[in-house]
Amino acid sequence: MLDSVRDMCGSTFRKSMMLIDPRNWCNMTYILWYYHNFSNCTELVNTFLGCFWPNPLVETYIISIHKEFFLNCTSDKIIWEDPPDDILITLILVPVLLTLAMIVLVVWCSKRNDLLF
Repeated sequence: MLDSVRDMCGSTFRKSMMLIDPRNWCNMTYILWYYHNFSNCTELVNTFLGCFWPNPLVETYIISIHKEFFLNCTSDKIIWEDPPDDILITLILVPVLLTLAMIVLVVWCSKRNDLLF
């Protein structure tokens, strides 16, 4: 079973990955389509062979693929930054102005008796 997955899915995935510059192996934009096809292929082969997916053999193979191609894909710590000042001012002023507008509307409507009756 593992040989079928390796032959059918792994070889196609390896050939596809060799078309991509190794510096872009960690960029999901470049590899997503190939990895999606690889994942679907392993599932289809296992289903065709009457095995459940994922199973320990296929999981081991997928982990070996990850070690081969994605070992150096580390997630960098995300550094949060404030948005630019003009966007920040807009994000602050819009809710404040909407709140003030609603207060003015409520006060104006409560002073007009002809709207109620």
